[in-house]
Amino acid sequence: MSIEGIYGRELESAAIDRMLAGVRSGSSLACFAGEPGIGKTTLLDVLRTRADDQDMLILTGSGAEFERSMPFGVFVEALDEHLSEIGPRMLNRLPADDVARLAPAFPALSGLRDSPGEMSEGRSRVLAAARNLIEFVAGRQPLVLIIDDLHWADGGSLELISHLIRRPPRAKVLMVLAYRPLLLTERAGPARTAFIAGAADIVVEPRPLSSTAAAALVGDRLPSDRLEEVLTESGGNPFYLEQLAGDRGSTSVEVTAGLLGVPQAVAGSLAGEFERLSPTERAVCQAAAVVGDRFEPDLVAAAANVPDTAALDAIDSLTRTGIAGETEVLRRFRFRHPIVRRAAYESAEPGFRLAAHRRVAAALRSRGATASELAHHVEASAQPGDAEAVELLTSAGRATERTTPSIAARWYEAALRLL
Repeated sequence: MSIEGIYGRELESAAIDRMLAGVRSGSSLACFAGEPGIGKTTLLDVLRTRADDQDMLILTGSGAEFERSMPFGVFVEALDEHLSEIGPRMLNRLPADDVARLAPAFPALSGLRDSPGEMSEGRSRVLAAARNLIEFVAGRQPLVLIIDDLHWADGGSLELISHLIRRPPRAKVLMVLAYRPLLLTERAGPARTAFIAGAADIVVEPRPLSSTAAAALVGDRLPSDRLEEVLTESGGNPFYLEQLAGDRGSTSVEVTAGLLGVPQAVAGSLAGEFERLSPTERAVCQAAAVVGDRFEPDLVAAAANVPDTAALDAIDSLTRTGIAGETEVLRRFRFRHPIVRRAAYESAEPGFRLAAHRRVAAALRSRGATASELAHHVEASAQPGDAEAVELLTSAGRATERTTPSIAARWYEAALRLL
């Protein structure tokens, strides 16, 4: 049976309905836990569709493997665009103290007061202010707050999630966390992972697809005698199944399967997708992977060192082939899966990546980006002895040491390496 384009997920579909039924009763927590490619993101799309049908506000933030340096980054991604749409008149209803505590992290709040704070009052008050902000956003309609790829979230976001679990928002909020359990345990520790899963009202753990579901998903793209072989090779993982069903043979483009954590055949299939691109399209794809899981055309053009028109044409090609797609934000795109982004990044030559990071840093600097926004790209591209890079990384460390000491330690360590 197919449910909104997915197969073999009747139990998960019923769980999504239960999640949404509970939103109007108050705050609740749900988790989608499973290996990469097992279908968490697809199920989140179903959740969004059904929540939208029920006139709920849906906001999404996502962790990214290479970007874990912005305090409360996944919450900023989820909330900030919506806060900008609300506008200053409504936002000025927020308590001045909360605005001062959050303005350094949330750009939409930075212009509301003459003297924005420095997040210097201690993390507990900043966390409480963030909870108040979520309650404010959920004040007009039920809120579905989705955090995808939680295992890549920054330390501040993980701490805020723990705070929200202990002190749930006093509003109609469904917080949904999607993550890979093993990776979250590795990054956040077994105690926090167990705490998150144990606190959830509903935990969905998608299982490998059955033979029947696999046949419904990819059977029309494979001869019958090949289906069982592909099902065995993929382990019933939907992403791997679709990747192997579309595989067109060997390739000369290299992708490191060990770093991807996927079967060799899947890594080879991804590399084949990149090989079928033109040289400019491939460079733009790799440059987009340097920019981030979500990317904007002008930054990609800068990273690839190509004209804006060439970057736009290449991005059109990436969306046509399904390597990337549009997001809910205008002029912002993303890779169809974090594995695809990682494969694109790994397929680029080291020298290309270094130069692309340097060009992205320059482009962001021209926009007036903060030290925290620049630090990741500077760390990846600066040369030993670069005094300006050392100063920037040190500034990024100072900006984050009170709220997320682990991120500050990373920037201080990077600055010391350059010295």
